[in-house]
Amino acid sequence: MQATANQLKDAIMIHKKLGVSLPRKMTVDAYGKWLRAYTPMYVKEKSIGDIRDLIKGINH
Repeated sequence: MQATANQLKDAIMIHKKLGVSLPRKMTVDAYGKWLRAYTPMYVKEKSIGDIRDLIKGINH
């Protein structure tokens, strides 16, 4: 079963942010495994980026 459009959109966003490759065949199972592996890193990077933006806003 193919991953849904929303799943693909989320995967592409994580792929762009972290630079990790996507599974060749994006099935629901492959998507689930991939997402479990990379979501913690994505959340960490996004949080660091948000903190940097806040610091820039405070300093300017």
